[in-house]
Amino acid sequence: MNPRRLSGLLSCSVLLSAGAVGQIEWREHSLSTQRQIEMTFDGARGRLVALRGDKILEWDGSAWQTRPTATRPASRLNHGFVFDDVRRRVLLFGGIAGNVQFGDTWEYDGADWTQRVTPTAPAARSSAVMAWDPVRSRAVLFGGLIYGGALHSDTWEWDGNAWTRALVSGPIGRNDAAMAWHPGSQRMVLFGGADGMVPRSDTWTWDGTSWTQMQPATVPVRRAGHRMTTDFARGCVVMCGGPDPYPWEWWGGDWQRGPQGPSQRTGFGLAWDGTTGQVAMYGGTTTAMTTSSVTTMGDTWTYDGTQWLQLGNGGPQPRAGAGIDYDPVRDRLVFVGGGDAWTTPTHTWEWDGAVWREIIPPVEPPYFQLTRVCHDRARGRTVLFGGMLSLFGQNAVWEWDGSNWTNPQPPVSPPGRFDHAMAFDRVRAHVLVFGGRNLNVGYGDTWAWNGSIWTPLATAGPSARSGHAMAYDVARDRMLLFGGLTSGQGGTMVADTWEWNGSVWQQRLPAHAPSARLYHAMVHDAARGRIVLAGGARSSAAQADSWEWDGSDWSRAGDVGGALAPLVAWHDRLGRVVALNLVSAGTMLVSNDLWIGSPSVAGIATSGTACGGARLPQLSPFGDPVLGRTVFRLDVVRLAAQAPFVLAVAMDATTMPIGGNCRMLQNGLVSVLAVANVDGFAVVPAPVPANPVLIGLEAVFQVGALDPTAPLGFGLTAVVTARVGD
Repeated sequence: MNPRRLSGLLSCSVLLSAGAVGQIEWREHSLSTQRQIEMTFDGARGRLVALRGDKILEWDGSAWQTRPTATRPASRLNHGFVFDDVRRRVLLFGGIAGNVQFGDTWEYDGADWTQRVTPTAPAARSSAVMAWDPVRSRAVLFGGLIYGGALHSDTWEWDGNAWTRALVSGPIGRNDAAMAWHPGSQRMVLFGGADGMVPRSDTWTWDGTSWTQMQPATVPVRRAGHRMTTDFARGCVVMCGGPDPYPWEWWGGDWQRGPQGPSQRTGFGLAWDGTTGQVAMYGGTTTAMTTSSVTTMGDTWTYDGTQWLQLGNGGPQPRAGAGIDYDPVRDRLVFVGGGDAWTTPTHTWEWDGAVWREIIPPVEPPYFQLTRVCHDRARGRTVLFGGMLSLFGQNAVWEWDGSNWTNPQPPVSPPGRFDHAMAFDRVRAHVLVFGGRNLNVGYGDTWAWNGSIWTPLATAGPSARSGHAMAYDVARDRMLLFGGLTSGQGGTMVADTWEWNGSVWQQRLPAHAPSARLYHAMVHDAARGRIVLAGGARSSAAQADSWEWDGSDWSRAGDVGGALAPLVAWHDRLGRVVALNLVSAGTMLVSNDLWIGSPSVAGIATSGTACGGARLPQLSPFGDPVLGRTVFRLDVVRLAAQAPFVLAVAMDATTMPIGGNCRMLQNGLVSVLAVANVDGFAVVPAPVPANPVLIGLEAVFQVGALDPTAPLGFGLTAVVTARVGD
């Protein structure tokens, strides 16, 4: 393979996309914090793989990337997740989403998911422990939680085709234990878990026939929600997490404590990385999920037996009702406030365009939910107003100057509220607030904050409401308001559009409009002179759409990933809209993901179908073709073992029939001639040059591989089109 040659072809074998202003599209820029992660090392494809909710995440060596799949299991947490070393696929079993537990079995081959339905299987459960025995070629499953509180104490094994129950006695029933295979003794090692709400500290081994309780001289403190993995490089089992920040190592007869590592946590991903030969850790929460105070993390670490090395920091923990805005002087995205049923957030987070940093100022606002934030560009302050504290609406103003929070005490303030709308009026140099609620009281008033005093501006205009959004159109000098939930008995979700001209509100009656919703977000796109509306909720369902207002009508734009309550801001330096999207698994918020909105966003599309014989080859892009991204690559999956293949690059996706239900790129130019590994997998690097002239250009790829079982003697993948973007 020749990455330089492919990079050159990517820059010349393209078509310029037409269009002037263009509608906004969205791409996932980076993954943030992760809770209740399960992780394993995919030995066939040589990479760490994790499951978050219903999304597969893969580590590209420097960051986590989402792998789109055509089929996926239902979103879940607390599932079993291991690599099947015989079938060379990732195995998933069970889990929970809300009050629904699963007893299904799935396999992921690096391209897509396949559900395995067997006549016999373990009962539905969550928080069971599952690990792979490479000598006996079995996945071993033990215990788990039955919804309602009862515990399983059964042992099951998966051989790649069927589940078999081992009719033996062993450890008492438990949930959130940890288990891994020990190379020296060639036995499974299980430690701890919870007997109901009580963590345990017992050690057990499984030899494929019976369980044996061990009596080590050194016993780690009792724990649940921890993780264990096999360190094949050093020949031991590594256990991390729980009530202490130390790794513990099992060498066959006793536990040994290792060097202090990352902060204590539960529900994180832990796996031995066969590429680096080190143990990798990802995400998690600071305490057990049964407590009321949880901080979710998104950091990634490696451990070589001697020291820990941090590779990345995830950002703010997932929480609803927070606020963000951009500070143009300091070139920072500021995030503050919010919460969910499990989280007591603290501190202030800032994103500098590359990494998130948590700031711990000496004084900071209280724990506000459903607050609102905007940046006062006249005074260089990020302003926070209102929010809910102990169920009651607040009327405090807090201001952030990049170093400290201050709490002005104006003589008059609006009534306390939350779920209001707030934006900065650049012409009049004040923060405008409209509406909101406090318990059962709804507001339809308009107020302005100039940094010293509050001024009531209007009582006539939109009906009293909450959960609506506002954005200021600089060029037209108008404040735009859309949607929300009207106040009163039951409330009504509305889809009305209003404009404030500095003196009065005027309702606009456009020909088109987004559907009625609340908790959406709005921001002015300064580069294109449009107001962008993203996401929101309708009948508790997250809306994936985004819309644009050009001053007279709404038009549909791209999908933003089904964000229930997104946060959006205009980023001056990037010249793009950025969105922080809440991601949920069942009823639990598991992550904040950062998205970029642009009319020239990088994108991937697949057209046509694969053809072949016993195997249908597949071409799967890994990551997005973002300008200057050196890690963008193409995975070739489902080939025969060590099958030769070619990758062709073309200027367009036009194909021609060649027989055998195959269609081949009409103008394809062969770029790579290579051979798959023993698992029928290969990686073709496709670094994107950092040349702005490439933005909006497209390259089309297709792979052909020798296959003696195919009518033509070879198979072809579907066609993949990569659009270079920012």
